[in-house]
Amino acid sequence: MSHNCCTSDGSCHTSTEIKTIYKVDGVGSAHCQGIVAKAVGGLDEITAVDVEIGTGLVTVTTATAPDEALDALIAKTVDEAGYDFAGRATPARSPARRCPVLTRPSRSAPAG
Repeated sequence: MSHNCCTSDGSCHTSTEIKTIYKVDGVGSAHCQGIVAKAVGGLDEITAVDVEIGTGLVTVTTATAPDEALDALIAKTVDEAGYDFAGRATPARSPARRCPVLTRPSRSAPAG
């Protein structure tokens, strides 16, 4: 019996997806987001990229685990795009965000 990676419909699922989060300083607008996304997303090793405005968190998806060489390449690419690469982001365990509760003043019926 022959085993391969393909399913009966002929599609193959050979790649894994590994997501790594980096921090880039200076991503404060959609324009900045687009520049960083285009620069990092243009690297051959990157299969997908997501850049958050404000936080500067850049989530890259790769087929293999990123190593120091890829980190250096991303750093160089971000620097050449005019932004400050701050390294890999450390996932922080923070308490659940609480949204402020907006309350409306109650309308009381006029006295009378």
